[in-house]
Amino acid sequence: MVRRCKKIQSLLLLFAMTFSLLGCSPDRLLPTVKGSGFARSEHASLPHSIENITYFKPVTPKELAPYLPTKMKSVNQLINTTLLPFPTNKESAYLVTFQLEQEQELFQQVQLTYAQERDATVNEENEFVILRMTEMKEDPFANIDIDKTNQHSSQSVDIIGNEVRIERTQNGVPLFQHIKTTSGSLVYSYYDWDETTLSVHLHNTVADEIVFYHQGILYQLAYSINENKRNEKIHQQMIQVAKTIVDNA
Repeated sequence: MVRRCKKIQSLLLLFAMTFSLLGCSPDRLLPTVKGSGFARSEHASLPHSIENITYFKPVTPKELAPYLPTKMKSVNQLINTTLLPFPTNKESAYLVTFQLEQEQELFQQVQLTYAQERDATVNEENEFVILRMTEMKEDPFANIDIDKTNQHSSQSVDIIGNEVRIERTQNGVPLFQHIKTTSGSLVYSYYDWDETTLSVHLHNTVADEIVFYHQGILYQLAYSINENKRNEKIHQQMIQVAKTIVDNA
């Protein structure tokens, strides 16, 4: 059990990095670029009045570290990619700023991507683990009465029929787990870089997701690993990642 906890902690490293918008903005030495779209979760509502979106050129997670705000505890080591369920050949970090209609405050969204890019010529899907963090003033799950279900966990299905689990962390933060168990799925969108147009755009795919809100941040932990074969062990590993994020926030 001790070895497993150490492995999870090593896996988290960079995932524990967080940010704040209070008095903090990206250094302009990080160049802005063209972009389109705003990454949302279909499992958690975001305001539709998002405007004035600014995209910054993606860099590696290590290169982004100096530009991250400091609302949450930072970590001084990066994720150990050798502990991911697949060998990574692509690591990227995206920073996006935005405002809400009729508000002056600047908000930020950060996406950390760890992927194994596959051969597109044979139609193989990329494997990835992505943590996206979006600053939000209001909890999108505030109106969900989780206490009507089991005190610690519950299980149901979404509108398509895929499995939904709800599990509370030790300090009561609900983790909404959306697990693909049917041939259909809600769309999962993430930021990607187009080297041809030198711009950020949204890529649509499907993924298992763990979504939760904690201390002003909406977290969306998504992963797609051998999508045709469900692996409960990997899912539990991702749950431990989410719990460690909450514990260290």
